[in-house]
Formats: sequence, structure tokens, C-alpha cells
Amino acid sequence: EELSAVLYDTNLLGFKGPRKMTVVIPACDERSGQRIAIKPEQEKDTILERYKAKRMDDLLVLRNKEPQWNQETGSYVLNFFGRVKMASVKNFQIIHESDE
Repeated sequence: EELSAVLYDTNLLGFKGPRKMTVVIPACDERSGQRIAIKPEQEKDTILERYKAKRMDDLLVLRNKEPQWNQETGSYVLNFFGRVKMASVKNFQIIHESDE
């Protein structure tokens, strides 16, 4: 059973700047609220291959929230509402597109 697929891309500038992350997970059944089991028997049925082929039935796609450029600090920033104590390119927030 597959639980997720994570796709990671550097930005156009290479490693200097925000990265792009996509997380694909099984959706939840609307009636029961339970996660839909993804049990591929062939490579084409894996979460990753279904995402690449745009076969999105029973899948939920999440992306990292893009940081905004801050002129004052000369860096990209995200508001973590006090949860982050030290700035790092490794800090990220995963959101659904409807939350942007």
C-alpha cells in the first residue's frame, strides 16, 4: 500500500531561491472519512505514475506555500506564526491549492 509521493524541484536559479515541493496523497472517502487505500499491482498504478498521467481520481495534491521576497532582509520569507525559531531554506509549509 502506498501512502504518498513527494516531488521536489529546485527553482530556475538552482539552489539560490525557493524550491518547489509537491506531495500527492490518497484522498479520504467522503462518507467514512477514511483514507482510500492505494495498492498498485502495476507500475502505472503507483501514486507517482498516476499523478504524472493526470489520473487524479482518489488523490489529493498538496504544494509548498511559496515564500515572498522581503526587500528589508533581502530574502524570501514565510510567516510561521512563531513556530520557527531559526530561518532556514529547509522550513516549508504544505498547503492545498484552495488554501492559497
